[in-house]
Amino acid sequence: MIFEFLLSCRVTPQTDIKQVLTDTLAGALDDQGEFDADAVNDWIQLRHERIGAPSQHRIIGFSVELPEDIELNETIIEDFIENLCDSNPEFHIVKFEDPLLQTKLAECGKEIFDLEMKLRRVLSIIYLHAYQNRDPFNLLHEERISSEIRNKPKLKQMSSVNENQFFHLTLGQYKNLNQRLEFKLPKVLRIIRNAEQYDAFRDEILRKPIENTEDADLLDDLKTLMDPIEKMRNCVAHNRRPSQRITENYGTARPQLEERLDKYLSDERISSNF
Repeated sequence: MIFEFLLSCRVTPQTDIKQVLTDTLAGALDDQGEFDADAVNDWIQLRHERIGAPSQHRIIGFSVELPEDIELNETIIEDFIENLCDSNPEFHIVKFEDPLLQTKLAECGKEIFDLEMKLRRVLSIIYLHAYQNRDPFNLLHEERISSEIRNKPKLKQMSSVNENQFFHLTLGQYKNLNQRLEFKLPKVLRIIRNAEQYDAFRDEILRKPIENTEDADLLDDLKTLMDPIEKMRNCVAHNRRPSQRITENYGTARPQLEERLDKYLSDERISSNF
């Protein structure tokens, strides 16, 4: 596995950076056994260097390629970085290519893909049921979120790939479902004219797009469950390491939402007498 780094430092011209890196890596590998110093040195490759005179500020790009027979874990790289910075307070290191992080984010990406597809399936059931006589490619016509969709998809675009509007929501927008568009005066006047009694007018004004209690409850649950998943998704999309808090919150919210969706789909399962 190859890891890529940038090291920013101030050292004397006599400092052997390659040797410093070799010694530090060897120290991080102590728990793995003893390794030949020349072998460890070969695992480190200096890629590029930029020197800023006259302070001898140096920016050094280097890679660490660890052989397959090493039992690789994040502790090795963490110890290498920590020990390197501790050895010289002028050392600043940034890690880029990281196969361990890539694997972790890929796993989360797969989980989020599966989860979002299941969520879209449930939402499609809810909204197709609520708007049985309306355009199935305009299920969000009463939703406030419909005005926030960027680059709104056209009917032809969605129908050509068998998708609907839910494929064009961000993870952060799902939690805002089931909120009516704000009424403008002409619409309010139209409702008043069509309402024979005050109660009918009030009911129409307060009505939510989805009125079915079970469906509305599920949409309400999204308000708390989607935020941790969105935060992890952002880390996956932008290739950055999630914090411990993001990881823990995601680890709690994802199975809760998965269970909630599975229960909903189980309740909607076709009976054996169909």
